[in-house]
Amino acid sequence: MPNPMVVTTIPFHADGELAEELWQEGASLREKWGDPWIVLNHEPPACTSVGGSHGNHDVLNNVLRFSPTYLLGGHIHNVPYHGGFASKVGSSWCFNAGYPPSTKAAIAPFPNHIIIFEGKATWRATGLAGVVQQSIDLA
Repeated sequence: MPNPMVVTTIPFHADGELAEELWQEGASLREKWGDPWIVLNHEPPACTSVGGSHGNHDVLNNVLRFSPTYLLGGHIHNVPYHGGFASKVGSSWCFNAGYPPSTKAAIAPFPNHIIIFEGKATWRATGLAGVVQQSIDLA
């Protein structure tokens, strides 16, 4: 049987008290069930290759404070094409799969995605020139 996995969702514009409650609840569940803890947050963390200058500073602070195993963000659709799809923040890996350029979105052969498997993360996406794939080691 696979190990349990805790997934916490933080919706767009959840800030202040609501965000604090959601992060705290996720951290409590992680204490009970262990790793991995995955946080799905609409916005990626600021000052990272996955969020750039448009990422959210509160998200960055919460990643540093709570240390989820992974944070998956979006919101800034083009950043993986120009900055990167993965960034290590403290002990956490943060990802942004992005969204295809508007001229390719309707004809993309598959949704942008990231596969995390055996210590690697692989990003597959549709770019202006066709399919894009990039892998990194998570060790």
